Amino acid sequence: MLELYNVDEDNDWVKDVVGDEDVRTVRLIRTVYLVSKLAQKHSGMLSVINIRFKDLWKRMENHVR
Repeated sequence: MLELYNVDEDNDWVKDVVGDEDVRTVRLIRTVYLVSKLAQKHSGMLSVINIRFKDLWKRMENHVR
């Protein structure tokens, strides 16, 4: 997923392939695809993490504030 978004203005491989108008759409579609695949392949482990570390992301956000 990092390869989709961590690009330089001068060296954007997605823009080079699909053009300026479709860059955002292609990135969003590919992101949804990757998240869906990640959820299907790792949902068991993710649910265990969610149970063991309930609301961890909220606590981490509050800690930073």
